[in-house]
Amino acid sequence: TGALPPSSTSYQQAKEIGERDENKINLATVYNNVAVSYMTSDKDSTEFYLTKAIKIYKETDNIYGQILAQNNLATTYLNFESKNDYGKALNYLLESLKLSVDSKNIEAEFFSSLYLGNFYEKGEIDYFKAKNYYERAYGLIKKGFKNESTIELYKRLSHVYFELGNFQEAYKYQSIQH
Repeated sequence: TGALPPSSTSYQQAKEIGERDENKINLATVYNNVAVSYMTSDKDSTEFYLTKAIKIYKETDNIYGQILAQNNLATTYLNFESKNDYGKALNYLLESLKLSVDSKNIEAEFFSSLYLGNFYEKGEIDYFKAKNYYERAYGLIKKGFKNESTIELYKRLSHVYFELGNFQEAYKYQSIQH
């Protein structure tokens, strides 16, 4: 663990500078970014760097960074279908949602809700719980929150409503996408 792919020389240089520097937040951000570069190819390296980032974010009370890194780690466990880590993934996601609500960070709350929906849709296969978290994220959109993941949310809502046999709601969210 720890060797970066050849395309990541700039991350390697940033990591080395960050490890020498006293700015822990920058180092945690580098660790998070390095981990993201592994998220679909190397679970162990992703986990290694995100765990380091989470530790620094907690030590420095950087709640937003902690939420981001925890959501990334939980997503990694799902991407690799690492069923032994699903308990950790759920704990990270629930903690991220609580932190985002407590800090009144709507963006973090949206993504924590979206990722919890993904967890229950693709990991635990509980479409009812998935729907509830997706609806929570949708509620933030109705309050005015917008970003590029809105279309993905509509797709996920359409899918879980379809799986739950509510074809009218599935069609509604399918229609919103187009």
